[in-house]
Order: sequence, then C-alpha cells, then structure tokens
Amino acid sequence: MKKIKLDVNKNKKIIFRKREIENIVKFAIVFTSLVIVAIFAAVFFTSLPENDFSELSLLMYDSTENSFLATNYPTVINTDQNETIFFMVKNYGSKVNYYEVRVKITELSQIISLDFAVPLSECYMLYAQNNFEKILPSATKAEKEAAKTMEADYIWGPTSISLYVSENVKQFLGENNQFKVVFELWSFDTTAGQFQYSGVAVFLELSYL
Repeated sequence: MKKIKLDVNKNKKIIFRKREIENIVKFAIVFTSLVIVAIFAAVFFTSLPENDFSELSLLMYDSTENSFLATNYPTVINTDQNETIFFMVKNYGSKVNYYEVRVKITELSQIISLDFAVPLSECYMLYAQNNFEKILPSATKAEKEAAKTMEADYIWGPTSISLYVSENVKQFLGENNQFKVVFELWSFDTTAGQFQYSGVAVFLELSYL
C-alpha cells in the first residue's frame, strides 16, 4: 500500500492565498461602500438649492408694545365695523419680484391649496378694483442671515387692510355667518405676461354678527 505524502508547504501557500484573496475582497467591498457614500453625500449636499422663497405673513398692531405681532387676530367682525389687519411680504428669492396680494372671502370648508388658488367661482374678492401690488428686490445673503426685521428694501409692509362684511359678502355666504378670509401671494411671470399664484397663502377663520 502506497503512502500519500502531504506537501505541508503547498497547503500553507493555498491557505495564505485564500486569506489574501479574502482580504482583497473585503477591502474592495469597504472601498466601494466608501465611494458610494462619498458620491451620495456629494450629490445630496451639492444638489440642494440655495434658499429661494417668498414669505407672506399677517400681523396685528399692539399699541401697548408699539409693535406688530403675529397674534391676537380677530375672530368676529361686526357688520357695522371694520377690522384692521396688516400683511407683510418678504422676497427671499434670487431675483426681483413683482408681487400682488389678493384678498378673498370664501366658505369655511374651502380647502386652501399650495397648488392652485381659490377659484373665483368659489370666493368673493375684496378690493377687486384696488389690487395690492409692489416690486421688491431680493434679499442679500447678509440680509437673509441677519436677525428678523421689518424695515428693508426686500420687505413690503406691514401694510394695513380693512376687513369688512358688506351686503354683497352676506349674499355670497348665504345663511352661513362663518367664513375664511384668504390672502394669496401672486407674482408676475414675465414669460406668461401675467400674475400667477405663487403657492403662498395665509388665512383667518372668522364669523360676523
């Protein structure tokens, strides 16, 4: 019977090569993962645009503080009285914008969307013949990073507006005495040659007596 002679050195070489291949594969996997993460991070961070938006807010004047505050909004309007409120627009965009603010009264159940304005068939336009319009330059980088202010070239307002309930408003609302007052921000599109809804809107829920 022949004896089988094992080559120990050869086996050691095979084991060593096997481990070497395993290490290379592990390194390749780790390196590939790091490359993927690096690419993802680069895409994620470099693809984010600079802050570019318009801001519309509603304010009330506080005579005791001699300041404008985003609080204490009216909830009821008497038909024989007007309620004064203030709106303010800020242009945090990258270009000059020509703005228009439209004020609409609509039913309490009306959905306010970022995609489309309240249809004219579903609202009553306040100040339809006296549009609120203004051209605003864009805020500089320093102005965007600065503390909040109400006095700058890129700011429109605070601008006062009187809310009222006329006979035409009552006729539109019918038997409902609860409603929404919607402030929509429109901007002029030079390509279309007309104002278009910006997707920015704020509203108050009110009732009248």
